[in-house]
Amino acid sequence: MRKLHISGAIFLAFCFWGGASFAATQCGLNSTYSTHLYAQGNSSYPPDDGNCSKDVQAFKLKVYKFGICTSHAEVDDKSMCTTLFEDAVGYDLVLSKNATLPLGSDITLTEGTYTHAYIHVDNVMYLTVSHEFASNRKDRSGNSGKYCYSNGTDKVFDGSDNLTSTIITCSNTAPTTATNLPTKETLTFPDNGAGWGKMVDSPTKTNLFMLNSAGGQSINLASDDSVLASQDITDVVISPNTKGLNIAFTVTDSVSLVFTQAGQTGCSGSVDCVMDSAWDGMKFLVTAN
Repeated sequence: MRKLHISGAIFLAFCFWGGASFAATQCGLNSTYSTHLYAQGNSSYPPDDGNCSKDVQAFKLKVYKFGICTSHAEVDDKSMCTTLFEDAVGYDLVLSKNATLPLGSDITLTEGTYTHAYIHVDNVMYLTVSHEFASNRKDRSGNSGKYCYSNGTDKVFDGSDNLTSTIITCSNTAPTTATNLPTKETLTFPDNGAGWGKMVDSPTKTNLFMLNSAGGQSINLASDDSVLASQDITDVVISPNTKGLNIAFTVTDSVSLVFTQAGQTGCSGSVDCVMDSAWDGMKFLVTAN
């Protein structure tokens, strides 16, 4: 056994939700609907939607646990894992390029190779994003301008899971801290054939589970409460010479701006609309020294 001093913070590079659904390029000055389309030719995606990815300004989410493992963590079995952070109430973490997650000073780890990591977070989170285009775009309410940004409005959906609230404002006035506000989003994901409340993302080798309030796997939307994400990581080898773990995080290409093409429902006129923003998920990085 090695008793390690933990240094740094948790490193989380976000890319599990987007990896399964999007083929977005980096957002640029001229990003529009027509050049950033949903991936995989899946007919269930609305044909009038496209997207581009960019660095997020901040995520706020509640973290319950984080650990490293010798194989994938499961809802009912984490015996292969060592917990590095735990807070039963949940730690409110604002994820930005310089944010940290406090860890205990001493962690006991068995010598060997750790191949996976997991995180347990609340399924309600807050996203802050803004982007300046070369020319005007429109928002859902018909406002127009080259600056489009989150405005603090909660995401609201109708019975068919269509977004109905205006969470992005477009304006010719640059956003300020008073106008560029975090949008509340409640994460859900449907049965993909692996069982209700579970998603498997092959490109990033991530298993996602929606949990209920008791910590078991959710069986319907009404019982959704938090998310367990288990993912492959670059092997971390703990040896007699290991002095500690370095754990940190980034937010590169972690959010998508979602467009609707000009002339489509909800986007009248000749200017493409910026209708939505979406968290694209997370990828872990843990290194030993």
